[in-house]
Amino acid sequence: MFNLRLTTKRELALLNATIGGMRDEISNLRVLVEHERKRAEAAINLLLMRTQKAVIDVEPSPLTLEQENNVKEAALNIFGDDYSEQELMEKLQHDR
Repeated sequence: MFNLRLTTKRELALLNATIGGMRDEISNLRVLVEHERKRAEAAINLLLMRTQKAVIDVEPSPLTLEQENNVKEAALNIFGDDYSEQELMEKLQHDR
């Protein structure tokens, strides 16, 4: 009725090996794509330098997710850890 099939340990090992191989291939392709992107940027810059006497600055690498979260937390925490926004507003109102 449900067409269930038992999976053997051998089949599981084969599937895990296949998934591992695909992950390795994906990481290799990412490295290859990054290398080709850098080559293309260099070729464009060389062409621009010869024709327009200008080059394109390469953008800095993006922040990791953890670094990005730290920057966001620091930006949101402009009042410091000692006071909340409401406490600071009350203090400012009282000081006037």
